[in-house]
Amino acid sequence: MRARPNIMQLEEILGQSDIQADTLVAAGAEEQQALMLLSVHMKDFGVASDGHRLAQLAKLRCSTNRHWSESIEAVLKTGRDLIKTENLLTKAEFDHYIADAKDESGERILRFKANMAFKVMAFAKAFDSGRFHEAVGPTFHIGMLPPITTSYLLQTLADEQLKNAAAENLIRADVTRREIEGYLRVIRPKKTFDSSALDAAALKTRRAALDRRRKKLVSDLSEIDEELISIGNRLRGGTHRPCGMGAAEFFHIGAR
Repeated sequence: MRARPNIMQLEEILGQSDIQADTLVAAGAEEQQALMLLSVHMKDFGVASDGHRLAQLAKLRCSTNRHWSESIEAVLKTGRDLIKTENLLTKAEFDHYIADAKDESGERILRFKANMAFKVMAFAKAFDSGRFHEAVGPTFHIGMLPPITTSYLLQTLADEQLKNAAAENLIRADVTRREIEGYLRVIRPKKTFDSSALDAAALKTRRAALDRRRKKLVSDLSEIDEELISIGNRLRGGTHRPCGMGAAEFFHIGAR
């Protein structure tokens, strides 16, 4: 049986740690609870038997969850915490740590899912590398950035594309995800199907697939047309049921 982490030594271990978390009170009850939770959650990995790394992980987990909020400043701190955590753990340990998992009491390890963790990390790396500063110029500050899902889309742009986005006033706090997606459609046009390299057999297969797709679309359009005609007839004839009246009640009245 694996020995339980020595909770009484947590204060000393954290004091020796180089992990910075200015909002934490060293060795508080929150860290002790996190330490016990993680010793169970990570029991199948080496970090569980490494008191120093486990203590660092507990501190980072508290910091990460505390920093997480909708503000982009807080998201940046969360991303930095996750990058520190990734460097602390092995790949297998980190993947398990950020998985959408709960402990035995039902408490989540982190307040967000793995896909969001990777987005937040990618954003933090882009921000700390200076990409946004270089794209916008000396006037840039973090308050110019939109919420994380939109900022993540921005950081997927190549450096020159990001500069062009800034020139088109797309790096601003109130820019919408739809605006960025529209910009992406312009600079990343949908690839057209190239049939020039296909042999006769492949072309016949492709033609058959397109023919099936066309028939399906025609059938769908026919059904839509029929329903539109039916709705138009009912509206002209006044045979639509009043708002709030159930279908059963409507047809019962019509049958009288």
